[in-house]
Amino acid sequence: MTAGPVDVTRLPARTIRPSFRFRACHPAVVGASRGKRMLRSAASLLDVTATPRPVRIAGVLVGLQGAVGVAIAVGLFVAAARGRTGPVPILATGIWLASFGAILLAVGASLVRGRHGARTPAIVAQLLLLGVCWYAAGPSSQPAYGVPAAAFCVAVLALLFCPPTLLWTTGCDRG
Repeated sequence: MTAGPVDVTRLPARTIRPSFRFRACHPAVVGASRGKRMLRSAASLLDVTATPRPVRIAGVLVGLQGAVGVAIAVGLFVAAARGRTGPVPILATGIWLASFGAILLAVGASLVRGRHGARTPAIVAQLLLLGVCWYAAGPSSQPAYGVPAAAFCVAVLALLFCPPTLLWTTGCDRG
């Protein structure tokens, strides 16, 4: 729709308040006169921007972390079913890993689909996993596991904080 400017005050309330966040930095906002914002078109207001490539890549990587967590949990369940024991309760660890892995799978899928709300859980998960990586590399004396996993987490964080992602997050990437 390329019609001329649309007065937002004359649109139905549902059209004025779309479900996504509308920011003042949107280029469709051309000015204010007596508190009324004029838009180039209602279609530009309702247009949802494409998800940037770094967000989609981060979503795939977070989903991969979730899949690895679920796979390890399945291995722990099999070990628990065979009656193996260890220094840690295997079944409880498997349940925790399966839960965390499922959450990461959902967050990764949401990032790939471009859901803004999935970025924060992905960042929190990476920060938590960085603590696990530090423990694996340091006190556990397993740097072969901890260092590559930490590099993976840092790469995901870099993707989630790169300029295109930040512009997409704030809604200022349009135009």
